[in-house]
Amino acid sequence: MGKNRHKPKQRNFLGKIILYVFIIPIVCAFLVYMNSFITRKWKGIGRFTRVFVEESGVRIESFDPRLKTGILFRLPGELEIMTLGGNGRWKINAMKQLESKYGADWARDSIADYLGISVTGGAKMGITDEIAWKRLKNAGHQQELEMNREADMIREIKDVDSEIYFVLGSNWPVYAGKWFLTTDLAAQDTRITIVNTTDTDGLGSHAARAAESAGLKVVMIINEEIGAEGCTVSGNSGENKKMTAIWMMDVYRCKWNEDGTLDSGDYTLRLGSDYRKWWLGEN
Repeated sequence: MGKNRHKPKQRNFLGKIILYVFIIPIVCAFLVYMNSFITRKWKGIGRFTRVFVEESGVRIESFDPRLKTGILFRLPGELEIMTLGGNGRWKINAMKQLESKYGADWARDSIADYLGISVTGGAKMGITDEIAWKRLKNAGHQQELEMNREADMIREIKDVDSEIYFVLGSNWPVYAGKWFLTTDLAAQDTRITIVNTTDTDGLGSHAARAAESAGLKVVMIINEEIGAEGCTVSGNSGENKKMTAIWMMDVYRCKWNEDGTLDSGDYTLRLGSDYRKWWLGEN
């Protein structure tokens, strides 16, 4: 018995080693992954689009999961954009510095709003999103594009001090509709009415640009000052399970509202004060 009196202690010590070295790290890694999965930005619906704000400038990459094709282009450093939150007009080459002041979300959303596109995320995303992104890039073909003046995507402006900068040209919406078209969304037979329920003019048009560049058909934009708080997507019974409704609820951060008076394929997107606060930077 004297020879075996230390074995229980040895087993207990070995058990602790296994617990701390193997089991706890595995459980922690699993919990981190599950949290990343639950909070993922891209749920497999629509394009996966990212805005990278870097010291060298801003680049945008986007993939269509159905076609397995992607695009990459860089914004001209002298392109001047109107930013969110009433923070004025700034050139792209200043966005990295401004990002440290106003935040990465502000920089990304300002660029997306000015271009009239929907964006999934920025440079930093969760584990699940990064895995999905790498799979799309590895499985697809990516084409590098350029915003150029010849096609009137951008237009040169010279101010009173003879300083030159660029703004979006008249043909940019056409190219945005080609570059950021989501094949599956464009194939849906849908008609969207956007209702701006706030007292801020222009919100409906901004929301429409992102929807149209993705391939959705916006048939009407209405202003109704009824003071709704949140954003809602309305449609007939069962329409909330369709791709268009899921995409709109995700992009505009809306709740579903069943409306039996709407025909199949018809949706109403109501923008409330939450959307206004995001646009004006009041969150």
